[in-house]
Amino acid sequence: MSRNKLTTQGRGGWLLNFVANFFWSIVWLGRSIIKIVKKKL
Repeated sequence: MSRNKLTTQGRGGWLLNFVANFFWSIVWLGRSIIKIVKKKL
């Protein structure tokens, strides 16, 4: 029972983790672009 619960939750958790990682990589990329632009200005 616990194994079955882990697989269903694990699949949703993997998707959530992927979306979170994707979101934070965009945020980090945006921040680095702003830093570069500020230095050039």
